[in-house]
Order: sequence, then C-alpha cells, then structure tokens
Amino acid sequence: MSTANANNARTPLDSTSSRNATDTRKRSSNKLAKKSQKDKSKNGSTKGAAGSAIINALFWVLSIGFVLGALALVPGPLQDRLLVAIGRLERKDTSGLYPVKTKILADREKRASIFRAFQHAWFGYERHAFGADEYHPVSQSGSNLTQSQSSGPSTSIGYTIIDTLDMFLLLSLNEDGASLGKSYRRTRKWLKEEHTFDVDANFNTFELTIRLLGGLLSAHWAEYEVGITPGLGTQEEEEDERFRASQTGASDANPASEEQGRKPFERSTRRNDEDDHYDPSDMLYLHKAVDLADRLMGAFTTRSGLPWSNINLKTRVGSSSDQEHGLVSTAEIGTLQLEFRYLSYMLVQQLHQIPHDQLHTMSLPSYLKDEDGNPKTVEELRTYWNAVENAMKVAREGTRTRLPSVFMNPADGEFIVSPVRLGSRGDSYFEYLLKQYLQTSRKERDLLRMWDDAIDQIHENLLLRTPKRDLLFVAELDPEQDQQGQISWRREPKQDHLTCFLAGTLMLSAAHTRGTNDPNVQSASIPPKPSDFEAGSRAARDWRTGEDLLKSCYDTQKTSTGLSPEIVHFRTSTEPDWVRQKARGEWYIKGAPPNEPPPLDARYILR
Repeated sequence: MSTANANNARTPLDSTSSRNATDTRKRSSNKLAKKSQKDKSKNGSTKGAAGSAIINALFWVLSIGFVLGALALVPGPLQDRLLVAIGRLERKDTSGLYPVKTKILADREKRASIFRAFQHAWFGYERHAFGADEYHPVSQSGSNLTQSQSSGPSTSIGYTIIDTLDMFLLLSLNEDGASLGKSYRRTRKWLKEEHTFDVDANFNTFELTIRLLGGLLSAHWAEYEVGITPGLGTQEEEEDERFRASQTGASDANPASEEQGRKPFERSTRRNDEDDHYDPSDMLYLHKAVDLADRLMGAFTTRSGLPWSNINLKTRVGSSSDQEHGLVSTAEIGTLQLEFRYLSYMLVQQLHQIPHDQLHTMSLPSYLKDEDGNPKTVEELRTYWNAVENAMKVAREGTRTRLPSVFMNPADGEFIVSPVRLGSRGDSYFEYLLKQYLQTSRKERDLLRMWDDAIDQIHENLLLRTPKRDLLFVAELDPEQDQQGQISWRREPKQDHLTCFLAGTLMLSAAHTRGTNDPNVQSASIPPKPSDFEAGSRAARDWRTGEDLLKSCYDTQKTSTGLSPEIVHFRTSTEPDWVRQKARGEWYIKGAPPNEPPPLDARYILR
C-alpha cells in the first residue's frame, strides 16, 4: 500500500475520533462565545455604572454650587464665611476691633478715564499757566487770586499747585503713574525754590486752610509718611531693592546701619535725581505747612477768638470781609479744625520720638525750635490745636438746643439772626463735627453730642419730601420779622447742591458710631449691610436718610448737561399756584422768563 493510500485509509475508530474532536472544538467555541458575550455585557454594565456615577457627581456639584451661590447673595454670617473662603473678604479680626472688609473690585476703565482727565488738565496748566493760582483753559492763560497791596504785580501763592498735590501723589499709583514723575518733580522744585507765602495781600482764611494747609499736610502724609514718590516707586520698594542688592553683594548699602544712624523723626534719604535733587526726606511740605499756619494765627486775634474772614500773609494781620458786614460764617469758623489739629498732632509726635536727653544736642528741624533756637514744648506745638478748639467752644455755647444760623459776630461770638441752612455758609460746620470726633479716635464725646443734637433737629425741622415721588430734601429756615419786632421762621423748600454732603456724612456716622456714643463700638462692615444696624435705631435712621437724600441729589443731575444746579427748589403740597402751573417735575430752578416753565438745565452752575 502506498503511503498516500495509507494516509487516506481510515478505520471506523478513526471516524469516531474525528467526530469527537469536531464536537469538542464546537463546544469550546461555544464556551468562548458565551464567555465573550458575558465579558461584553459585564464591560457594558461597568461603563454604564461609571457614566451614571459621573452624571450623579456633576448633578450634586452643580446643585451645591447653585445653593451656595444663592446663599452668597443673602447678607449675613454665611455670606461672610463664603466670601472669606473664596478670597473676596478679609478674615474677621479676632480682637473685634476692626470691621469686616469686603474686597471691591476696581473699575479699571473708569480709573483709566479719571487718570487721562487729570493728565489732560494738568498738562494744559503746566504748558500755559504753571505757577499761577488759576488757569483759564479757553484763553490758555493763568491769573492770581489777589492783587498785592504794594504797587508791584500780583504774586501767586500756589493755589492750584498745592491744592493738586495729593491728587498728583495718589494718581501716581496708577499703572501709568510713572508718566507723572517728571511733572511732579518740576512742581516740587518750584515750591522749594520759587514759591513763597510772604505776599502782601489779603486772602480768605477758610480757603487758605482747606485748600493750602490741607493740601500741604495731605502731600506730606502721602510722600513722607506713606512714601509715595511719583516716577520713583515707594520708600518701601526702594528699601526692598537695597536690601536685595546687599544680600547679593551688588551694593555696599547697609539698611540696618542706615536705620541706626537715622534721626528719630526722619525717613531714609532717597537717591537724588541729578536734574532736580529730588529728596523727600527734606519734609518740604511740612515746613511749608508750618510757615502757612504761623501766618494764619494772625486771624485768631478777635475778642471772641473766632477767626477773621481774611488774613494778610505778609503782615499777619486779620480783617473782616467787605461782603458780609464784618460777620463770619458758621462754615468759616467750624471748618479749620481738622487741618490745624493734625498739624499739632504730627509736630508733637515728632517731638516725642526724640529722647529727652538729646533734645539740646540733636540738630532739630526749624519748626521744632523757637526763636532762640531752643526746642519747643508740647504746649507750644499745640498752639494751632488750641486756637481752633477755642472757636469750637464758642460755637458750642451758642448751639445748645438749637441749630446754628449761618452768621456769627466775631467781636462777641454770638450767632446773628440769619438763615439756617446746610448749604453755603453752613455746610462744612456740620461735616467737621463728625469728622473731628473720628479724627481724635472718638475721644471727644462732646463733638459727637453736638453732631447728634444737630442731626436730630434736622430730622425734626428741615427734612421734607415731594408729594408725588417722595424725594427727600433738606429745606431752609428763613427768619422773618413782624411789625412788633417778633421773629418767626419760614421753611423754604430750597436746597443748595452743597447740601448733598449730608448724605455721605450721615452714612459715615451710621457706619462708624452705630448710633451710640460708645468709643469702643465696632464699626460696620465695609461696605455696610442692613443687618449691621438694629431696626429703629439712630444708626438705621441715619443710614436710610443718607440713602434717600443721595437718590434726590442724583435726581437733580438729570439735566441736559448732566450737572446739578447750584440751587434747587422742590415741589411741596402747600406750594403757591404759580409753581403748580409752571413746574413740571418734582424740582425746578427759579429764574424762568415770563410765561415760561422753570428751567431744568444746569447753566446756573456758572454763576
């Protein structure tokens, strides 16, 4: 038998074996198929379970986020905790002395617009009228406020420059603030080398104080105390730079030894600019402030201690105003305290930093020495504080149980029968009552009492609302005398735009005094929330009044120019017929032509 035949020949046993092998292979194949199906089913179930878990997780995350977002809109402790957790709120101080502060995001677009507006105004002044008291942008020229008493030309005392210093310094912190550096240093150099207060002319005591003395003190604080130096960074930044350089061996500067050799009242000297010798450690602004304050002391020579309206800066002699028949306004006598008090405070602080045994050996700045070159005493440095405090004592005696009128007699310190208003001649007297209390760390409670008494009487006698839209405004009281000489008071629905200061001041009072005379009371959160004020309390009342008055003030800006009129008359339920016939809104401006409705534009701002 051949090999091929032998291979092809099969026995019955061979056939059976072949069938069994085939069956075995089929069963194995079926098992593998079933196992594969089971594995696929199992994998599908696993994937489905995983997908469901992801969906459920997303659902819960979104739900929790939605709930937390909704709760974050409700003021309260939970909102505070959430804001702290996401970094929008500073953690509350455990001592309870400081309020919670909410971080307020900057409006960068508006900030940039304000910066550009300042640049435009300042560079125009710098080009056409640098050094002049006033700038006239249309004619591109400058002028000075007061003609000299001598035959010579008028002399600038730096009204515009000094009044702009603090804004200059603050805006230099802007992203583009370095662009102001050259102009600022030129301005500072002018003040140091060319400016003088020794001008033989009469100036208004009030304006000199709030614009020039206040401007110099603010600039000193920003430049010397804080260390803002336009175009050069801050004191701290340069000190950090020197320290890093010393650590790397790149500089021989030794901040530690420099600090040890420094006088108690001096900051470190900066690197001088070769062109302008810019050195904030010279305390230029404080020297200027003391010079001006010494000249202003001549205004406090009246028999009552109230300041004269005018002062000659060269002769240091005060005089009355020609416009007010020798009277002084309440605002004039009550709006000097913040500046003079702060000056005394800073000088006394510097004196206290000097060890007593070194007073006569150390080289002191001129403002800490008397005419003989001896160190001044604390009482001598408090001369400025005492002068303005005496004026407040006179006002305090005349305002018990009543609101002050707008004029006083400087000879005897008595209030004159005159209008009672919170606009011109009266406004800042009320504003400074509260701010003096806060400035002195809430220690002078009599100032808070005067503020509270005044606000109570304003609520009772001056606040009115319009009949239709319920706009809140502050009326005036005008005195009227009958034939028998009896004085009565007529309430006039008239409000100066200046009165709008009261809105913010009321809210400031509510936030920082919480309606109590307790000096240790914690201020409200920043910004305050309704829950900060107890319902029915003085603080809640003042906060609500401030909000409502602010809305009314904004409403008076709805003019063609977007500017509020200087004086607004409001509608009342008892107004005369001519008002009902001619006035169309809730407020109007007097001065319309015959048969025309009261004007609703802001052209009277130019008066």
